[in-house]
Amino acid sequence: MSITDKRQLLIEYAKCASNPSYTIESYFETFDKTQEGFVPFKLFDKQKLLISNYEENRFNLVLKYRQAGISTTTQAYSAVKCAFADSNNPETIIVIANKLNLAKKFARGIKDYCSQLPRWVWGPDYYGSEEKEKKSIFVKDSQIEIELPNGSKIIAVATSTDA
Repeated sequence: MSITDKRQLLIEYAKCASNPSYTIESYFETFDKTQEGFVPFKLFDKQKLLISNYEENRFNLVLKYRQAGISTTTQAYSAVKCAFADSNNPETIIVIANKLNLAKKFARGIKDYCSQLPRWVWGPDYYGSEEKEKKSIFVKDSQIEIELPNGSKIIAVATSTDA
């Protein structure tokens, strides 16, 4: 989607900020093993319900079967929440896993979804010219900690050093 008019951009920004499902389905792609490639991220009803529950409840416990797309949906949702957070109240996503490699892999998924968002999401310093388009959206970019221009962070940790 090409947004040229400032008013259109503000409307689209507000729509994305207020509706994570819309943002995911409008801007994200996900890998589909059956297609052997990336496809537009179309949420299933259960995934939309998950996002709705994330939005409405501070604490969530998800009981699921394997390969339900919950981790992928949670990564995409986390990316949206971080990207559209107010710089005066940035998000911090702490990814905790029994092994650091698993936490880093999950955090990398969030980072990948952040990278798929249009450049205008990050502000005027990141779009509008060739130079700005090349500027990294990651203020800090390590395997363990990622920081975005608005101050939001994604941090990967293991539950214990010997896990």
